[in-house]
Amino acid sequence: MRNMTIKEAHSWASSFLRQHHIDQAPLEAEVLIRNLFQWNRSQLFLQWNQPFPIEKWEPLKQWLDQRIHHIPLQYIVGEQEFYGRPFSVNPNVLIPRPETELLLEHLIHEADQIWQDQPITVVDVGTGSGAIAITLALEKPNWHVHTVDISNAALKTAKKNAIKLEAQVTFHHGDLLKPILESKMKVDLIVSNPPYIPTKDLDDLMPEVKNNEPMLALDGGEDGLQFYRQILQQAAKVLNRPGLIAFEIGIDQSEPIVELLQQKGSKWKLQIEYIKVIPDFQDIPRIIIAKIT
Repeated sequence: MRNMTIKEAHSWASSFLRQHHIDQAPLEAEVLIRNLFQWNRSQLFLQWNQPFPIEKWEPLKQWLDQRIHHIPLQYIVGEQEFYGRPFSVNPNVLIPRPETELLLEHLIHEADQIWQDQPITVVDVGTGSGAIAITLALEKPNWHVHTVDISNAALKTAKKNAIKLEAQVTFHHGDLLKPILESKMKVDLIVSNPPYIPTKDLDDLMPEVKNNEPMLALDGGEDGLQFYRQILQQAAKVLNRPGLIAFEIGIDQSEPIVELLQQKGSKWKLQIEYIKVIPDFQDIPRIIIAKIT
C-alpha cells in the first residue's frame, strides 16, 4: 500500500465499502478510522493531511473485510452510542437502536406525570447491553432500577456497561419477571424491548442482523407476541398500583398488543386506565405505554 494521508486512506476505504454495496460508506469508513486511532471527529480532521501509519493498514483492512462480510459496524468497533453515552456491544447483545431512545423519552415523561420526583422502582425485562436500565438509572438517579436477562453473557456485558458508565443498577439472572416474582419484590414500572420477530420472518432479516445478533433476543415465537403475553401474565403479581407497563413493539403489532391488553387485562388482574400507542420517526407505531390502576 503506497503512502497515503489520513484523508486519502478514508477515501480509499469509502470506495472499497461502496464497491461492496455497503450503505453510507463514507460515514462507516470514518467511524472505522476514528476507532482505529481512538479519535473523535475533531481529532480526525486535525490529522486529515498527516501520513497514514503503515502499521495501521493491516488492522484497517481486517475491519473492512469483516464489514463487507456483513459483520455490523458496531460489533467491529465494539461500541454503540445510546442516549448520548457509549455502550459496549458484542454478538451476545442486540445493538441499541434509536427507537429505543424514543421509548425512554416517552416513558420518563409518562412516569413524571404520575410520580413527579418521587423515587420509584423499575424493572427492565430482557436487558441485553443494559441500555434501557442504565440510561434510566443515570437519567433518574432517585429511581431504583432492576433488570433481568436469561443470558449470562448478556448480563456480563450489561454489568460491564454499568461499571463503565457509573450507573447503579441491580441485575437479576432469569426468565422474564420470574426472579422478581421469586423475590416477592414490587415495582412501579415494567419496561421491555422483548424479542418480537415472528419465527417465520427471521430468515428475511438483513444478514447483519440474522447472522450476527443473538437469536435469543430476536425470536418472538410463532406470532411475535409470545413474550408480551408472558410479561403481562406475570405483571399483575409484581406491579404496584398505579403502575406503568411500557413496551417497544414490532411493525404491525400495535393492534394485537392493544387487543391483548384490553381482552386479557382483567383476566390477568390488570385494570387498565389508558393505553397510549406512540409512533417512531417513520410514523410506524413502535411504543405502547399502559397505565394500570
